[in-house]
Amino acid sequence: MRHHLGENTVYIKDALRGIRFAARRGHEALKENAPRHLPSPASSIAVSALGELETIAKSVEGRFNKIARTMLGVSSRQLMGLSDALEATNSAYAFSDSYYRLIKVVLERYGVEDVFMSQRGLEEAFTKADRSEGILSYAAHLLIGIARLEGTLTSISKRRPDIPCHDLQRVAAFATMVAMLVDTKPHERIEVAYSAAELVLARRETVIQALTREDLQQTLALLEKFCAHV
Repeated sequence: MRHHLGENTVYIKDALRGIRFAARRGHEALKENAPRHLPSPASSIAVSALGELETIAKSVEGRFNKIARTMLGVSSRQLMGLSDALEATNSAYAFSDSYYRLIKVVLERYGVEDVFMSQRGLEEAFTKADRSEGILSYAAHLLIGIARLEGTLTSISKRRPDIPCHDLQRVAAFATMVAMLVDTKPHERIEVAYSAAELVLARRETVIQALTREDLQQTLALLEKFCAHV
């Protein structure tokens, strides 16, 4: 029963995030363009309506997340590492939930305000990755799978506008995986994510190259190297 609940949960969460994401994009676009194309009362009403929709969607999503984590036995506060997620009862959900929250932390560190990533896609990558050769090898397989996902950044990094969105997504994905591999206490994992974000950003060229080429051995070697220095 919990397996089916987990599947339905991520579909609902993705749908709610999609609504919030679309509402925010529309809200920002309207704020910028409506005054030029609509009379004042109409533009104000449209902007206000989309702003309210975004707020409602965000509120519903937050409440649903708390309910889902409780029903699936996943702590609402605990950010799991990869090894802990692999041992969890609802391992795919535990991983995708922690990864999603951590990559948002990393992207915010990079000055990115908007991101949409399918949690169901993260679960599928988690399930498909080869686990036969140890956790670092598994993490490399998993990271390449995640890099294939079509996560969407809707705003250029305010901090590094010179980095293309698709490259920044790869850098963020890599830094997030490093943060999930490092052995640390759950309440310290966000600080680890901050450190990983800075370190990977500073040495991003090889990371971008490895993930663009889907080079498993190079990705594995880089994970090992970065984990040793975070």
